[in-house]
Amino acid sequence: MLNVVQRFWEIHRLPSWVYLLIASLCATASNGAEPPLKGIILPFQDVDLTFPVPGVVAEIKVHEGDLVKKGHALVRLDDRLEKLEIKKAEALVEQARFEHEAAAKLIAENIGSRTEALAKRITFDLALNALETARAKEAQRTIFSSIEGVVVRIHKEVGESVLLNEVVVRVARLNRVYAQFYVSAEEAAMLRLGNDFRMKLAGNGQAEKFFNGKIALVDPVLDAESALVRVRVDVANDKGELKAGMRVEKAAPERAP
Repeated sequence: MLNVVQRFWEIHRLPSWVYLLIASLCATASNGAEPPLKGIILPFQDVDLTFPVPGVVAEIKVHEGDLVKKGHALVRLDDRLEKLEIKKAEALVEQARFEHEAAAKLIAENIGSRTEALAKRITFDLALNALETARAKEAQRTIFSSIEGVVVRIHKEVGESVLLNEVVVRVARLNRVYAQFYVSAEEAAMLRLGNDFRMKLAGNGQAEKFFNGKIALVDPVLDAESALVRVRVDVANDKGELKAGMRVEKAAPERAP
């Protein structure tokens, strides 16, 4: 039976853990037992963060394992040139503001030229835009977390070069996770969004530990290769007991006392 599964893996391209589950189900079925529905724990959110510009890492502001809020600065590239551009733009704004205000004052006293005053105002507006652009370019030199979560991986060290859109930091939200299962179309038809779903850790060799979640997704599209339906169960994980990558099994509903 395992040879059949290995051949299926060579032909198709589902996630590798799906094939391990298939092999396990086949082995259990051959023993005449009802196979448990098995799944895997995944982060509720999992993002790879990149820079929109190339550069050299100047500062790493966090460590792997740190908890971060959305908008938290994580890694900064060398931004000395950008800071100089900001200072230059600020000086030009001050000069343009002085000339604009002086021309406006002359117009108010019916002395100056309206054409010249208009030109000074346009120059001032352009200087403001240049300053805003310089500040935006400086902001591109820092990666900020797009979610609240845990710094899972930092791929660079200070002094290393970073390419355009190269992954530098991975952040995952783990205070909530989801269990992902693949079920038959018949089983999927019996599941309803929002329903309670009870599961336990699979094969941990310890006392069984149960977790409760709610069905958040029953994929309306079957996988074309396996004819299975993806099911997602959201689970609160405030204590961090569930780790991404853990295997779980569907458990029978808890009996009322």
